Amino acid sequence: MGVVSSLDLANLYGCFFKDRAGVHLHPDIPFYGRYIDDCFGLVYAKDELSAKCLLENLIIFNNCTIEWSASDSYMTFLDMTLFFDKNKTPQWHPYRKLLNYFECIP
Repeated sequence: MGVVSSLDLANLYGCFFKDRAGVHLHPDIPFYGRYIDDCFGLVYAKDELSAKCLLENLIIFNNCTIEWSASDSYMTFLDMTLFFDKNKTPQWHPYRKLLNYFECIP
């Protein structure tokens, strides 16, 4: 980071491995998205462990370690929490880290 082209290079790197894995063609992954180095996927699975294992075994970036987490009720991604309401409709609300003081670093 710190170089003008860093974001573009990081996105190209992530896109290369996403395309190589064929994640968008997998029938058990209706959605997969990525912002730089943060990945998010909706997975059809019998439990959280199965969903996590599917993504761990399918999406592999060379020289990078991806730490996947899974939940059948909610997940935090970047600055939002995604969850399903009582009707199983996807919803979201803003997420703020506990020590977020809304300060900007110049």
